[in-house]
Amino acid sequence: MDPLATLNSEVCELAREAGKQIMRFYEAGTKVTLKKDASPLTAADRASHDFLMQSLKSLLPEAAVISEESEEATNGSIDTGRSFWLVDPLDGTKEFLK
Repeated sequence: MDPLATLNSEVCELAREAGKQIMRFYEAGTKVTLKKDASPLTAADRASHDFLMQSLKSLLPEAAVISEESEEATNGSIDTGRSFWLVDPLDGTKEFLK
């Protein structure tokens, strides 16, 4: 398998695992806090964020990981001159809470 196909397969597996992390909270309920912009942040967001931050760094250590829940995502400090992952750990948090 070529390196890009291998990376794609690994990333898909990480996405499935992040989904499993989220579903634990969906089934059991989750605590909600508010971010600076007043949007909701759940324990499910944080669990997925933490998992993906660690896991993606292990796949490509030279690539930055920017998550919607990262400080870098809100302060504009992304170095576009190098490779990076751009992640939304739980897309649709408001819908997730319904």
